[in-house]
Amino acid sequence: EARDLALRFAGGPAPEAVPLNPRASLIIAQGAGGRLEDGTVLVTAPNPSMLKASVSCLVDPVVWTNLVGQAAFLDASDGSLSVVQPKRVGLIETQARSLGNLRLVSAAWLSLNPAAYVAMTLVMALCLGLATTSLVRQLGRRNS
Repeated sequence: EARDLALRFAGGPAPEAVPLNPRASLIIAQGAGGRLEDGTVLVTAPNPSMLKASVSCLVDPVVWTNLVGQAAFLDASDGSLSVVQPKRVGLIETQARSLGNLRLVSAAWLSLNPAAYVAMTLVMALCLGLATTSLVRQLGRRNS
């Protein structure tokens, strides 16, 4: 909330409301604060029986693997899931900063940015190739 208030005060956009899907039999939405305790997850349905039927549909592996984003709307009649992606993604620290935790954060960032991962891998392969070439060039006999 403080970040959104600061953005609005600096002239940035106000947080946008998520448009509701009228055919949704189950709504799952997530809002994050600055800390892990500030995060909110909402799971709701029109009535308890619809909630039970929708959750049974949601845990189907075909539907469950598509559950991503800021909000998801499940239509239990056909098992379709429509999602709303967040405008920005933030990091919530769950552990103290350490080298092991930095490794996990780096792995998560690289999984969200595969182009950067491929570019870094190609640059490292190029450096390895150049270093190997320069070392091997100086070994052995020269043909005259």
